Amino acid sequence: MKKLLMITAAAGMLASAASAQEMTLAGAQALLTEVPGASSCSAPSAPAIPDGASVSEAEIMEAIGAFQNYQSDSQAYRDCLDAAASNMGEGLTEQHNAAVTMVYDTNASEVEAVGADMNAQIQAYNAANPD
Repeated sequence: MKKLLMITAAAGMLASAASAQEMTLAGAQALLTEVPGASSCSAPSAPAIPDGASVSEAEIMEAIGAFQNYQSDSQAYRDCLDAAASNMGEGLTEQHNAAVTMVYDTNASEVEAVGADMNAQIQAYNAANPD
């Protein structure tokens, strides 16, 4: 009997893991509506990153500032998601946790990708303006 319960529990965990992997970002965002407080968390929009080889110093500095604001706003967004999930306490289901994690990780990955693009454009600016 114990062996059957362990097998059943293991099958349930595998099914939960599979459903979390199959979750889409849109599905995760929809599940966030069920997490109290998560609806007040606003994902920031990524700034436009200019072509570093053809912009002025003022334009590249403005882009750097916009990116830094985006980084800060993204961290505040992820902190808000964390707080909303934490406030659910024991009521946070595996599915809700997977949704929060997916949205959180997606934002962090987007910030990393935009940061890589920003760095590439700073390098292009520096190469075009060696003085």
